[in-house]
Amino acid sequence: MTDVHATYFELPPVGPPIFRRLWATGLLFAEDLDELAAQPWKRENVRLHSQIQCGSDLCFIASGFAFRCRVTAESERHLMSLAIPGDICTYTCVTGRSAYAVPEAGSRCSVLRLDANHAAALFEGNPRLRCAVLANLASDNVVVEELLTSVGRRNAMQRIAHLLCELEFRYRRLNLTKGNQFTLKLTQVQMGMYLALSAVHVNRVIQELRRLKLIELRGRALTIPDVQALRRMANFSSDYLEDYLNENEPRLKAV
Repeated sequence: MTDVHATYFELPPVGPPIFRRLWATGLLFAEDLDELAAQPWKRENVRLHSQIQCGSDLCFIASGFAFRCRVTAESERHLMSLAIPGDICTYTCVTGRSAYAVPEAGSRCSVLRLDANHAAALFEGNPRLRCAVLANLASDNVVVEELLTSVGRRNAMQRIAHLLCELEFRYRRLNLTKGNQFTLKLTQVQMGMYLALSAVHVNRVIQELRRLKLIELRGRALTIPDVQALRRMANFSSDYLEDYLNENEPRLKAV
């Protein structure tokens, strides 16, 4: 299992931490973050279970979390992926393709929105920012593939342990952990829907992980006493979450 570069979890030199994941791609310079932060962003609050209608706007989850859901013709909801703070809701702003999976608030959340015209001008004038967003898109696609692997190949304990390892990594990337502790905002029903398990089965696995002292759960505060032990049990590698630029690849130069 490889580890990320030491700089991967560093805060950006300028701008709000919400852009930390874009900075972690290794594609951006400080002036790019300045330009991004200077855009006319609008903050919106979203109620639980409400859809986030992004259209072609650039929308970041600022707090809470959302599921990207596919809704069938029979109105059945399928949870395809999970967006937490720092994640982009949809990528229509750079692909021009409408999203099939619609973001839906899994908790009360807030969104930072940049309207489509400003986003288009931003990406046209700054190809590095466009490439960083596309790097996030590529990583998010692999997260969906990893979820499919969990549902198809991993047993219930491995699925849940793998998800908890993934969340620990993603929250730590945004500096939203305290040591090995983070707030588990997903309910057991939501975890079951996401991992194709019943809520009862999720509860049993959570209790077993607690009995094995692999996790501690007090309210919504989840602590992983030994992250490496839980990773070994889940056969978890963070490689698929790491969307930084390979140091052997060329980087776009500052203009």
